[in-house]
Amino acid sequence: MFNPAEGGVVTEGGALLIESIFTDTGGMAIQVPMDAEAYAAADAAAAEALAEANEAEEAARAAAVEAQMAQLAAASPDADEATIAAAEEAQAAADEAAADVAAFLQAVAAAEAEKAAQAATVTVSADGTQMQIKDASGFTATSITTDVGVTITMDQEPIEIAMENLAVGAVQKAITTGGETLIARKASGDDELPVYYNEDGTVATKADGQPYTVEDLVALTLVFED
Repeated sequence: MFNPAEGGVVTEGGALLIESIFTDTGGMAIQVPMDAEAYAAADAAAAEALAEANEAEEAARAAAVEAQMAQLAAASPDADEATIAAAEEAQAAADEAAADVAAFLQAVAAAEAEKAAQAATVTVSADGTQMQIKDASGFTATSITTDVGVTITMDQEPIEIAMENLAVGAVQKAITTGGETLIARKASGDDELPVYYNEDGTVATKADGQPYTVEDLVALTLVFED
């Protein structure tokens, strides 16, 4: 089911498989629940929190209008003590209503965070060139697409797994914490991790002469072939 104004959902047998919504910047956020029941419960809690926040905002607006009207009455030259006291009470009620809104909005944020924690999430920019990814294990990554390739900045553990799984003879372009571009390559099946080379083919070393390790990497680059 898809709504061009809001997004859509994909279900199977009544279970939610994928939920997508448009972002404020024109992109799209896609969530894939890790546990359908837990995600549904978190989604219901988030919806309830949002409804309560909306009600609180309406009440706050009404209280603010009432306070303004009371202040106008109290500002009249012939206003008596009761009118002035009523204005003070109305203002106090408006302040309290505004504080309630802040509390409800915090509850909405917490509920949305719990919902997000129950799913793998991909957020795509409006032009499709940037993606933010959180997988089912909680690892995060950000990818940026250019005319020549895709650079993916990711957490350390996924980078380590990628380097361990690099096929013998295959090459992988990587970016270090200092911004240097390296080429990772395994020479034989006995290599648990690759050796890192400069783009000119020489073995890459850090300023202190020590070889680069996987801990020095922050991003991988996938180069488009001509």
